[in-house]
Amino acid sequence: MNDIFRIRWKNKEAKNWVDLLDTQFFAEEVTGCEIAHRVKSPRGDICRQKCTLQVNGDIATLTYPAFDDWYEGTTKIIFSDNTRQSIKSVLWANPDEAFLNLKPVFQRVTNWGAEEEVARLIRLGKIASRPNQALFRATLREAYGSKCAVTGCSTPEVLEAAHVRIEEGVDFNGLKNGILLRADIHALFDAGLITLTEDGMRIQVRHELLSDPTYRFLDGKPVLQPSHGGPARENIMDHRRRFCF
Repeated sequence: MNDIFRIRWKNKEAKNWVDLLDTQFFAEEVTGCEIAHRVKSPRGDICRQKCTLQVNGDIATLTYPAFDDWYEGTTKIIFSDNTRQSIKSVLWANPDEAFLNLKPVFQRVTNWGAEEEVARLIRLGKIASRPNQALFRATLREAYGSKCAVTGCSTPEVLEAAHVRIEEGVDFNGLKNGILLRADIHALFDAGLITLTEDGMRIQVRHELLSDPTYRFLDGKPVLQPSHGGPARENIMDHRRRFCF
């Protein structure tokens, strides 16, 4: 279970996006380090955003390039002291402009993994009650021969129907938006630690975030292609964009 700094942006333009920054990012001084940290959208989706991190004394800056709906600019975090265990203030600057205090709400959250696990269980409960979810799962099991598309696992109790593209309030339950995965592989996929290559033929791993040697076998792992051809490319690209692959 890891601690995070949670920063919720309340200004009109930010629309309540939340930065989720692992405290380990600030454990030591760094210059020009490229990272990808979690962010939570106003609708609750978790994705990852790339930036360049610099940590010096009691100040850290995260510089973001222009990317889809994400604003280009720099976040400056001023910590209470050089140990960087608590935040004093958070500022924002657009390119070539001065830093402003947009008055975001920030806090340190302990055991964030436990908090997310509760959220995950709640989410699974909601998924189970979705209209047509049972049919979606059954259809995918048939299409993939009741085997995980990545590991080949055939234990029914751990096989789950994963959505590739997700939008608030809409279920895309067609075969072209689903893939049958073992529960732990599904969790990695939903968290953006792995994705499909653009052609859907192999697994791609985000090595800087998934360092557990248990899952080293996944990188480049072929993906089972069912008779219907697997997830559509546009849905795969949506997943890749959502998690900054």
